[in-house]
Amino acid sequence: MRKFYHSYYSLPTQNFNRWGIQEQFRMNLFLAALSVEFLHKHNREAILICDRYSKEYMQHIPYDGIYTMLEGLHVPKYFWAAGKVFAQKFIDRGDVHVDTDVFFLSDRCINMIDKYEFDVVAQELEITALDIEHQGNWYKRHYDFLTSHKVEINPNKYALNCGVIGFNDRKLKKRYIAQYSNFAKKVSKINPEKYDGGLEFYAPDLILEQMNLCNVIDEHNAKVLVIRPNNDYLSDFKDDYLHLIGQLKYSEERQNWVKDQLQELNPALLEKLNNL
Repeated sequence: MRKFYHSYYSLPTQNFNRWGIQEQFRMNLFLAALSVEFLHKHNREAILICDRYSKEYMQHIPYDGIYTMLEGLHVPKYFWAAGKVFAQKFIDRGDVHVDTDVFFLSDRCINMIDKYEFDVVAQELEITALDIEHQGNWYKRHYDFLTSHKVEINPNKYALNCGVIGFNDRKLKKRYIAQYSNFAKKVSKINPEKYDGGLEFYAPDLILEQMNLCNVIDEHNAKVLVIRPNNDYLSDFKDDYLHLIGQLKYSEERQNWVKDQLQELNPALLEKLNNL
């Protein structure tokens, strides 16, 4: 039976207020706890790969195992996907990483992952539209910024949302991790304050994590399983799978929903987290 993993590299939410939002680490504890509770509801193991700071707080969540494999990871604070990518080194073939803000409301998507063959499984396909000028196109803005600073990444009209990400192809995974690491070293040399979209919205992982994954998949001619329709947040999957992407998860409404769900599933856990 497949195992499901969370990862948490604490630096981005300790010292970098992405979107200008405070207290992100604390709010993420409730998100991670609910994600674990839903996995346990569907009789799946939930394992955490993290650093020591994260473990200090997240050990109160009933994970089936916690491993501090991310201790010693040194990448700039704006690489919010670095922990997820490097955690893949310790995730077995066929097992799946899910973001801490992903909730399997039913077992439908879990059953899809079990049923179908794949080289890579991901949440959904997104269109980068690198050829379209649009102020709100974050893929294009970041791609143009990085390539203008001589970070040579092949353009791709697609990106994969990695709210869920798992590999059956070891060579592909190894190549993906290596490319991410190489690009991250180059991007780290760029002064992020030169990004004209605002430092709090600087997100090079849109390119390094999501778009470049499609490049690696194309290189390997890999078979991809996506577990929900592309960019379709209004499909019938809304009752089966929920990913609180971006700033949405930190709104008062969503945080209250998360705590209400925890109150129903595990009130003792909610009380424990409230008292931390």
